[in-house]
Amino acid sequence: MHEKDLFKQLAERFDDGQIVGAPMTPSLLKILMLLFTPEEAKVALKLPFQNTPLEEAKSIYPEHGEQTETILDNMAKRGTVFRDNKPGVGKRYRGGVGGNTHLARQTDPAGQRPGAPMAEIPERGVCV
Repeated sequence: MHEKDLFKQLAERFDDGQIVGAPMTPSLLKILMLLFTPEEAKVALKLPFQNTPLEEAKSIYPEHGEQTETILDNMAKRGTVFRDNKPGVGKRYRGGVGGNTHLARQTDPAGQRPGAPMAEIPERGVCV
């Protein structure tokens, strides 16, 4: 599969699988190519949008074996998947962009400036 086709499939998945769709645009493809490596895009294509325990995630990606946890944790650190790690439950992962990356728009002190560019939030992560 060509790399561009891979990212088109990922864009279609986000458009179909999310509450708020992400319509296919050239800009969306560029964003996805910045957020995901081709290997991570393949992982994201298969990861359910529901919480998936680590052991189940490993069975989804037999080609990665024990590396599955490392790949998913790295994606979660960058906010390209959600990760939950509750005591007694263990790690769970969920597809969708935004895991540990919190998006916010810059605002003036009155809280206005709609459409301002994304801002960095040092205590919570970097916005994309």
